[in-house]
Amino acid sequence: MIVIIWTGENIYIIHVLTSCLPHVRDWLHSLSILRAWQKKQAVAIHSSFYETLPALPQVEPEKADIVWIVYELVHNTAQNQYFLTRKHLVYTLFESALQKITLPEAGKLEDFMENLQEKLDGKMENSVSPDAPTLIDIINQ
Repeated sequence: MIVIIWTGENIYIIHVLTSCLPHVRDWLHSLSILRAWQKKQAVAIHSSFYETLPALPQVEPEKADIVWIVYELVHNTAQNQYFLTRKHLVYTLFESALQKITLPEAGKLEDFMENLQEKLDGKMENSVSPDAPTLIDIINQ
């Protein structure tokens, strides 16, 4: 991932190696400093890594704080060389992108309880099952 910050006259390029979502969260935290300085940012990110992120809320380019430059490495067989090729651009606001990436989406409580109960039942299959209510029974009391 590459971060590009421009300030009218100067362009600063920061190369950030990130391999998983927690690193992206740390990286976004550090970018909050740049946001406090009211600097717009561009992030070059490989398409397969970008696809692991939650869908980011998009805005018009002129309103954006961050542009995500989603790229791919395309192999040119004639030259036997890879080329960095822009796939698409995603324009976002810093705050909404930060919130979407750092806050998990909560699923339904019922689905969680059902999944947990299935795991508990699976653990109990090989042992003597006590005569006890299920988790859903306990929650609904």
